[in-house]
Amino acid sequence: MGYILTEQSLFPVYLAKPFQMAVSILIGLVFYYFISGLSPAIKDRRMRFTLRKIAAFIAVSVILVGFLATWIHEVTILALSAGLVAAGVSFSLREPITSLVGWFIIIFNRPFSVGDRINMNAVEGDVIDYNLFQIKLMEIGQWTDSNMYTGRILSAPTSWVLTHSIYNYTQDFSFIWDRIWVGLLYGENYEKVSADLKEITEKHVQDIVEGAERSYKRLSKKYFSHVSNFEPSVYLSFNSNWVELNIRYVTDARTRTRTRSMISRDILDYISKNGIRVASTSMNINLTGEEKS
Repeated sequence: MGYILTEQSLFPVYLAKPFQMAVSILIGLVFYYFISGLSPAIKDRRMRFTLRKIAAFIAVSVILVGFLATWIHEVTILALSAGLVAAGVSFSLREPITSLVGWFIIIFNRPFSVGDRINMNAVEGDVIDYNLFQIKLMEIGQWTDSNMYTGRILSAPTSWVLTHSIYNYTQDFSFIWDRIWVGLLYGENYEKVSADLKEITEKHVQDIVEGAERSYKRLSKKYFSHVSNFEPSVYLSFNSNWVELNIRYVTDARTRTRTRSMISRDILDYISKNGIRVASTSMNINLTGEEKS
C-alpha cells in the first residue's frame, strides 16, 4: 500500500483525494457562513441579500475548482475532457447553461434587485428571490386589473433574462406617469373644467411630484435623459361625439392604483356637484307616451 510521506505521519494515498475534496468543501462553507455572518450588520436589505448570493456563488466556485484540481491534474486533459463533454451535452443542457449565464447577468449587471417591481415576458411582480435557475416574483395584476398583489408566487426561469426584455418600474426611478380620461359633451365649459381637474389632481400628487423631481436629479447624473415637467397636465382633443380631457400625472409605481382611486373619487364628486354633463358610449332612450293616430 502506498503512502504520502509527511513530516509527522504517513498518509494513505487512497485517502488523499477525498481529503482534498473535503478541504475544498470546508473552505467553501466556511467562507459562505463567514460572509453570511457579516450580513446582519448591513442595514440595507437588498445589499444583505445580494451579499449572500455573491458569497454562495464564490463558495460553489471554490468547491468546484477544488474538485477539478483533485481529479484532473493536467491542463491538456482538462481541456480535452471539457471539449468532449461540451460536445456531448451542449444540446441537452442548453437551458441550464442559459440559466447560468442569466444568473451571471443578474449578479454582475443587475438589471433588477430583490424588491424591484418588474415586467418580463408579460408577467408583472415584485422580485422576492432568485437563484441559479429561477426568479421568484410576487405576482401583481392579472384578474385584479391593477397593480395589486394576486397572492401567487411566480417562478420564472433565469434564462428569461437573455430572451425577454425587462421593464423595471422601481430601479433608479420609482415613478411612472398615469392618466385619467374624461369625456365632456359639447356645450360644456371645457376650459374651466380642465383647470378644475388639474387643480384636483395637483392636490393629490404634490408630494409625489417633489419626490419624483429629487429622484430624477439622481437619475440624470447616471443616464442621459431629459424630462422638464413633472406637474400634472390636462390635454384636450375632440371627436365627433365629445371633447376629450386627458389628465396626465406622475405617481409612485407601487401606489398607482390608490392614487388613481383618490383622484377619481374627487373628480366624480366635482362632476356631480357642478352638474357637468359627461360623455358616454351608451344611449338613453326616453319614452314620453304612445303615438296617437
